[in-house]
Amino acid sequence: MEVVREIEKYVRWGVWKTGDHCVVRLEDIKKDEIIEGILPHDSVRIVSAEPIGQDAVNVVFRTPTGVLQEQTLFQGHEPSLSLVEAGLPWSFDAGGDDFKLAVRLTAV
Repeated sequence: MEVVREIEKYVRWGVWKTGDHCVVRLEDIKKDEIIEGILPHDSVRIVSAEPIGQDAVNVVFRTPTGVLQEQTLFQGHEPSLSLVEAGLPWSFDAGGDDFKLAVRLTAV
């Protein structure tokens, strides 16, 4: 079931969660970041983040379905928040020698 949720997130926004759980501090939340943990079982894209004093931030975010919502986050929320990296779960940035080796091995 968890794998299905991760694939749905990728299909919706083209994002893939980085391997380790990286705690996001409230002061690090910025526009256009994709954050997991504000809503259960979904990532959200931050539209705006406005600090309210030292211990809180008011965020306006867009859900994967396109709905705009607003929520005030406090320091107690920090451990449940994580940053989601935009991009693909794979890449084609390996060296040419590695590719040649892989082609030779599949021919054997």
